[in-house]
Amino acid sequence: MECSIWKAASRYGRVWSWGLRIKVRELVPIVGPEDPERDFVPELAAKIRASMFEAPKARLFEFLWEPECVSYFVQNETYAKYPESPEEFTGKLFRRFSWSYLLELSKQTSRASEDWPGPGPLQHFSICCCNDVIDVIACFEPVVRQLV
Repeated sequence: MECSIWKAASRYGRVWSWGLRIKVRELVPIVGPEDPERDFVPELAAKIRASMFEAPKARLFEFLWEPECVSYFVQNETYAKYPESPEEFTGKLFRRFSWSYLLELSKQTSRASEDWPGPGPLQHFSICCCNDVIDVIACFEPVVRQLV
């Protein structure tokens, strides 16, 4: 999956606030030649190699945290660490943590807590993409919709 991140102001009630919008396009594997560089001239091999990772019919999803999120953290997936016990989560590419080190760190290093900014407890969500892992700490569930 590839992703784009926008942080934009929006009017929520009577106050302007900062929301987080993440757009994720799924990558659909396309079967191609085993070794394009061996089998084709360099110009054609480069086009074939590039087309193996593009999918014109790939779906595009939007994750929207509004009115705001507490924090977000983007890691290169090469260096990201798979959650280990005692961290607990559900999901595969979109994870919802019931306990995580990042959630505890957010409580210790910010003013965010179970009571503030509310209305619910802090939650940790993670989106795993092809090159990035995006962790979001928020009090609200994201609104998820399919754009294309």
